[in-house]
Amino acid sequence: MGSMSKLKLVMWGSATIGFGARHHVYKPRKQAIALYLAGGLEPLQDELSNLGKHTAGKGCPYIKSLNDVDTIVLRRILTKSYASVK
Repeated sequence: MGSMSKLKLVMWGSATIGFGARHHVYKPRKQAIALYLAGGLEPLQDELSNLGKHTAGKGCPYIKSLNDVDTIVLRRILTKSYASVK
């Protein structure tokens, strides 16, 4: 995400990685990687259907392991989400 956004990585607590100045406060999740994406999940439905093994909540997809997903599709999702806030 850092190479795609060109923003500096910021650690918020012991388990949350952020980029840039947007700050969210969420209860840490140990079971899965939570991707808090800008713009919601609706604009990302095509990409999410091709992502691989994941679940989705109201606002973010959850990934148990990066080995379970297509990292090229993941990069597309992150790029599209980041572009929605520029």
